[in-house]
Amino acid sequence: MAKAECIVREAQAADFPHAVRLLREARRRYVAFGDEDPGTLLREGLTFVAKREETVQGVLVVQETGPGWGLIRGLALAEGWSAVHGVRRLVDQALPILGSYHVHTLYCLLSAPWLHSPLVESGFRLTDRIVVLVRSACHLPSVPGGPARLRWARPHELDQVAALDAAAFPAQWHYSRAGLATLIASGARISVALVQDQIVGYVCVHRHESVGHIVRLAVHPAHRRRGIGRQLLVEAMAYLERLGVARLTVNTQQSNRHALRLYESLGFRPYGRSIPVVARPVGVRAVRKEPCGQTPGVLR
Repeated sequence: MAKAECIVREAQAADFPHAVRLLREARRRYVAFGDEDPGTLLREGLTFVAKREETVQGVLVVQETGPGWGLIRGLALAEGWSAVHGVRRLVDQALPILGSYHVHTLYCLLSAPWLHSPLVESGFRLTDRIVVLVRSACHLPSVPGGPARLRWARPHELDQVAALDAAAFPAQWHYSRAGLATLIASGARISVALVQDQIVGYVCVHRHESVGHIVRLAVHPAHRRRGIGRQLLVEAMAYLERLGVARLTVNTQQSNRHALRLYESLGFRPYGRSIPVVARPVGVRAVRKEPCGQTPGVLR
């Protein structure tokens, strides 16, 4: 008897518990949720499931990060489905739906080695790398003077902070108001820099036990090269040190040479391997329909 056809579609409420379980338990899984609740991210993102009858064989979670950009936040495959075939099936079948949501580019921070070949086979290409930098929280530099006044952000200012973020970074890397609110809900703190009572920069930090992470540092392009980024960063480092962390971490794109020079000037050093950023345009491709579990002789 022939196996039932494997269907890839947008997830429905009844699929979420099965999708979360697969993302938590599958041998081949990629999860980049941070401190966010998986169930919430699945409901608020663009989530796709591959199902044969009532069984979830695969799950793909995409978050819109900026106009036209979709970031893969989660991907998992059940046993019995080859990695290349499963990923390609999920991605190819999701592309037309992503296009209907005006996503023009799908990308991924490729921190899971098993996912490299499947994404390359699915048309993804290297566009940048993420560099992780670390330093001790001891012997920090003194907080410098500067042109900006620093204080904690207020709840009603999130729209202004999100607008500044959009001006400071390419659309691919934007933090929306909702994204900033999620960070704050998870325990992050945001400090803003003001010049003539206008928000011109911000830094977002988060403590993870003994590690203090610089989540975001942004200065409006019209106010750069004036020491405001250094002001924000050193004050954030001092705040995390007061919380008792032992290490400080930050990451940025390898192509962002100015940010790398700033971090390295304050004692941060690259740690571990850089993380490839891979992307592919969203477009409709005809794919051969095959039943879940078929293995066309590719890497498992």
